[in-house]
Amino acid sequence: MNSGHTSDATTGKDRPLRCAVIGVGYLGKFHAEKYTRIDGCKLVAVVDINDKTASEIASKYHVAALSDYTELFGAVDAVSIATPTNEHFKMARDFIQNGAHVLLEKPVCATSQEADELAKAVQDTDLVLQVGHIERFNPAVKYMQEGLQGSSAQDLKFIKASRLQQQHPRNNDIPVVLDLMIHDIDIALSLVNSPVRDIHAAGSLVSSKSANIAHAYIEFENNCVADLTTTRVAERTVRTFDVLGVNATYSLDLTVPSYKHCYLSDGELKVDTKTFTAADNLLDEIKHFVKCIRQTSKPTNSPIASIHEGRDALALAERIMQMICPQ
Repeated sequence: MNSGHTSDATTGKDRPLRCAVIGVGYLGKFHAEKYTRIDGCKLVAVVDINDKTASEIASKYHVAALSDYTELFGAVDAVSIATPTNEHFKMARDFIQNGAHVLLEKPVCATSQEADELAKAVQDTDLVLQVGHIERFNPAVKYMQEGLQGSSAQDLKFIKASRLQQQHPRNNDIPVVLDLMIHDIDIALSLVNSPVRDIHAAGSLVSSKSANIAHAYIEFENNCVADLTTTRVAERTVRTFDVLGVNATYSLDLTVPSYKHCYLSDGELKVDTKTFTAADNLLDEIKHFVKCIRQTSKPTNSPIASIHEGRDALALAERIMQMICPQ
């Protein structure tokens, strides 16, 4: 499929954006489906080392099935990479060097040092490198972030997040901090906008080679505190995120999703609640990726959950894991 030249991924607004998905297992197959639903996008191929998996997804959407991602160089404008994390760095760098925009699933890389290298690789280009922190596109999270835009970082006092999941064989060998807690780490960092002063963390191994229960207590320089708890051995799924500020509180249920916003107005306590009934976080995430690509000059094409934010979330996750399981 290689056309033998580097694609000009920042042009061509008058033609469909040629897209592909690398890794079409549990998560990647959903990426493939979403691209087929976005105006101005054309899914041209899927790639997987499992030929049967690639063929099944490719036949469903009538696209090419490949086992070697390098065949796409020069033939695509944008890719989603949903392979195992240890493959992210090389694949993303290769596509960037061949002129393609990249949506890279979380965690961004195996190490924050690799993420730093990716940031360098993309910094002098007009390419979009977005990290798949999908909770940024949860409508309850988006509402909270918009409501806090006019507030000073000093107004935030306390964050409490609980992300509990029933045991499942998928991703069981990935530390729960990188699998689940990293979502809440990313949201907390995006809200607080202050350096971390101190961390206290603990965890346990339950039916797993890596920690399946983790708790982190993060103190920021601006005196805000984030209390994060996650596990993959819960009886039921829980995804809640609460923020306490000087003048308001937000209580989010990210599974519904819904929110409760309590605030003072003219000396009276007001309560707003809302439930979102038609949320598709992944579709919104990929639509945002495509929109950033169409904005052909920086900084207008800087995505939500940029490479720098993905790197910062990973670096903090590394510190937490080091406290839980020192090497």
